[in-house]
Amino acid sequence: MYGSLGLTDFGLTTADLNTINTSLVNLGYSSSTTDNAGVSIKLHAGFDLSDFFAVEGGYTNLGDLVLYTTTTGPVESITIVIGIDGFELTGLGKFGDDDMYFFARGGFFTWTADALVTGTRGSSTAVLGSGTEPLFGGGVDVNGIRTEALAYMINGEYLYNYTIGYKYSF
Repeated sequence: MYGSLGLTDFGLTTADLNTINTSLVNLGYSSSTTDNAGVSIKLHAGFDLSDFFAVEGGYTNLGDLVLYTTTTGPVESITIVIGIDGFELTGLGKFGDDDMYFFARGGFFTWTADALVTGTRGSSTAVLGSGTEPLFGGGVDVNGIRTEALAYMINGEYLYNYTIGYKYSF
């Protein structure tokens, strides 16, 4: 069993954020800001096929991309939360011994992205997309404490996820 917390970089540059915020202001919103990182959660299980190879899979929530915007007429504060979660199945190549090993990971992530728009008049949810795409990365495990960096492909763009977690073996 393996669980971790991490941070997802949605890959938006300062120029991207400025473009999004400027576009919203040009539509008539008085201001706009964007939070470009989300807290991720992973709950996985796996099986060692050998001393050098394992298969792991489970639920992954990459966190939320949040946009805050306000209007002047009528005065309104609007929050848009875009979340991505799904299930992944990966192979793990391990290099080292049981107490400490480095690993490379590759596999597939089946994901769904949705948006929640909330204002004073209520909220609305919509599915933005879904798919099954590759992921890859690597990390190190020291006595069950695991740190890793992963790249998830979502609609042709990479999201980068950095986690620390604990692996319990039985």
